[in-house]
Amino acid sequence: MLNKNILTLLVARIFSNISDSLYAIASIWYIKEATGSPLWVGVAGGVLLIPRALQFLFGPVIDGFPKKRILLVCEATQAIIFILISISFFTNTLDWRLLLLFIFIGEVFAQLSYPTEEALVPSLVSEKELTKVNSIFTFTYNGLDMIGNALSGLIILFLGIGLIFTLNALSFIAIFLIVFFFLKLPKTLSNYRLVDSEENHQHLSNYKRELRDGIVYLYGRKRLMKLLYSFIFINFIVTISISILPIIETSVARYGYWMGAMSIGMVIGSLIVNYVARYNLRKVLIWLSFLCGISWLGTLTFLNNNFIVALFFFTIVWSMIGTTQVLLETIIQINVELDYLGRSNTVIGTFLSIFTPLGYFLGGILATLVSPQFLFLLSAIAYFCVTLYYLFEPNFKRYVSVDEAFEEIDSPIQQTDSIQI
Repeated sequence: MLNKNILTLLVARIFSNISDSLYAIASIWYIKEATGSPLWVGVAGGVLLIPRALQFLFGPVIDGFPKKRILLVCEATQAIIFILISISFFTNTLDWRLLLLFIFIGEVFAQLSYPTEEALVPSLVSEKELTKVNSIFTFTYNGLDMIGNALSGLIILFLGIGLIFTLNALSFIAIFLIVFFFLKLPKTLSNYRLVDSEENHQHLSNYKRELRDGIVYLYGRKRLMKLLYSFIFINFIVTISISILPIIETSVARYGYWMGAMSIGMVIGSLIVNYVARYNLRKVLIWLSFLCGISWLGTLTFLNNNFIVALFFFTIVWSMIGTTQVLLETIIQINVELDYLGRSNTVIGTFLSIFTPLGYFLGGILATLVSPQFLFLLSAIAYFCVTLYYLFEPNFKRYVSVDEAFEEIDSPIQQTDSIQI
């Protein structure tokens, strides 16, 4: 049985996830209709993703202030933002450039609230219950993301964008009240000391050092790096392709179906990973990449002829992507020393976070120069290239099963001062 504080955080997470899905799709669709520009649609997608790349800066805030107060400020700020957006919308004064600014600020506070909740959980449950609670939060996040994306298009279609913005404002007001009245933290969590500028500087210095050490450490893992290059490359290209989804659709409902297919595919991928993990890693990567390329081609083939079939192939694409993402997490955990796992994850997460919004920006630019269908084809070509890379790169022939290390765990970091960040 979950305690009252955990239930409060869980209810807040449910409201937040649904609201995030609705306003992300509603905002991008509003900007598409207001500008008719693929460029600005790509910019809108990138703007929503930039705050995720800034999460590493939130550590001093989370550690230096009462976490309940942080959550209240986050929810209150988002509520105010959507009240202003709603008023502007219904008075016909909502400029799309102002909306871009509003959703950026809102997303910053949304990305601050999630790690704050995660930081609270270990203090509110016993170590024995921690795994169970974390799994519930993760399942809730992924499940609601899937449902929210799948249904948001229909909800926006029937209720209208203006009412969605209003419902978001009411939702964040409700979350504020739930946290204010029902989240009762122990006194030890209510006490805090303000982090001064020197400590903030120390946090940033520590982050830079960890990033530098992580880069040097990973650079020495040649086989692992060759694999990571392929994942970063694919992540960038796929982001370019999906940035044009709102551009190719004339109905917000169908746009929501695309987003729902992505979420459903990711869930399916996480479920089938245990089956494929028993086989040789190189063969698994070859087949997953090849099937992903074929599925991208299938999506492109039926894009203008049969929406349901195109959506089916698109779901397969994201099933393969979901599987490879889980495999990557396992590969990193097995082939990186425990002492350097955090630093390595920081480096990988930083690079992926940087290239994702860049992919959206570049997708918006390319969509003004080439057909959206070509950008879909770009992902298929990229996956076929990666398939050949896995097939002929000599280092990959040494890969064994997924749960066996292929890197020699030896010397730690050396000569870190040679890299300046």
